[in-house]
Amino acid sequence: MALHAQRAFTLLELMLVLSLAVVSASLAVPELGRQLSRWQMQAVAERLSHDMAAARFAAVQQRSAQYLRVQSGQTWCWSVSALPNCPCDAEQQCQTQRVAAPSRGRITLGQDTVMRFEPTADAQLMAATPLEVRSPHGEALRVQLTPLGRARVCSVDTARLGYVAC
Repeated sequence: MALHAQRAFTLLELMLVLSLAVVSASLAVPELGRQLSRWQMQAVAERLSHDMAAARFAAVQQRSAQYLRVQSGQTWCWSVSALPNCPCDAEQQCQTQRVAAPSRGRITLGQDTVMRFEPTADAQLMAATPLEVRSPHGEALRVQLTPLGRARVCSVDTARLGYVAC
């Protein structure tokens, strides 16, 4: 009767496998953070584009001007209202839509801007500043109006993240 030798991992082999797993994870975590920031940046840009289109539609439907006010920085916000001076930093009765930066977000939003959407479907920038959404890693998307007054998202530098270059 032959005895079969039992096979098992040695402590050295286990340590080697664990150290490789730790190194792989440490390389993956920063990239995961970058990807999460990209997704957050894209979500903010798409939401802003959607709200610009909704403000344009509301102006035509209600036959009165609508305003989109953007406050910039890391505690950014924007609101849509029928009044040009309706702030977005807190809930207001004058707002029909309000979006504020998440408390843990690191996405920044361009400069303070007010857009006026006329009932004739024209849009005017009352402050000629681009609406740029930036990630903490230096990537940026721009939300802009086309000559026909439609909102679109484009990539600031080169075509990437699924968007054409501005």
